[in-house]
Amino acid sequence: MSDFMVFNLEINLPGQSNPIVIPAPYFATAWLDDDIDDYFNQQEAVDAISKLKLFNDVVLAVESLHSRSIFHRDVKVDNLRQQRSNGRREVVAIDLGTAARCDSPPMLPAYGQPVGLLSYSAPETFCGLAGNRSIAPSTDMYALGCMLFELFHPDDFPSALRFANADFDLRVSALQSRIGAGTHDGERMEAWDIEAPRLLNGLTAIRLSSESSSAPSAIIDIVSDLILEMTRANFRSREKSFARVRKRIWCAIRILENVALARRRSQIAAARRQARNEKARTRALRNASRLPSIAPEVA
Repeated sequence: MSDFMVFNLEINLPGQSNPIVIPAPYFATAWLDDDIDDYFNQQEAVDAISKLKLFNDVVLAVESLHSRSIFHRDVKVDNLRQQRSNGRREVVAIDLGTAARCDSPPMLPAYGQPVGLLSYSAPETFCGLAGNRSIAPSTDMYALGCMLFELFHPDDFPSALRFANADFDLRVSALQSRIGAGTHDGERMEAWDIEAPRLLNGLTAIRLSSESSSAPSAIIDIVSDLILEMTRANFRSREKSFARVRKRIWCAIRILENVALARRRSQIAAARRQARNEKARTRALRNASRLPSIAPEVA
């Protein structure tokens, strides 16, 4: 659904007979109206299996871009749409205005701020590394982890993170001051490997709970562990494989399907037992009605 194209921009300058031609690379995508907002805004109205299947399709959409060496860098609910293809739902990533190809040079030598939505931006993007192509996949993974949390929780992930870690912004600010001063990515990456473990270790993990989330108890640990691995503050230890993420999601789906199957079987067995008991009672009453009545003896 996305094509990398080049548009030749012609600029006419005073005093020059021939225009200057500037290649302007861009991504062309189809416009899709069907959003996925209801899965997040009306959580209680959507069952867990449907939400997990949606998230699997969301991961596939981002994974498809990465397989073409394109990093979205602004993954969020608003930038994903769904459509039907051959009778199946397909999620498509849109709005590639901040996307970058793996082999494209950064527009700036250093980025003071993230290029995407601030609340979904990973810590490294605040430290001058938002333009680093080698860690862009981890940045997209972080945003996906935020989305997975919000599929099952009414709060947004950044708020939950800061509620559990009141000093989170102070940690990131300290990290930013120590790493952002680097003059090039190599220097900043070296500083990251020294400072990030010291400043980011010890953060309280954000976990779903049965009281505050819509995640069924049967899968709450699987989803919580996956969110933790996708949103680790240090990108060095963050989950990197989309295939492993989808495998864990499908594991959760199968568990819920098995729970539902076991519940249906139990209901069917209970209904059969009740039917047998009703037949037995009916048979007993019928037999009792056929017994001759015995009149009491009169003294």
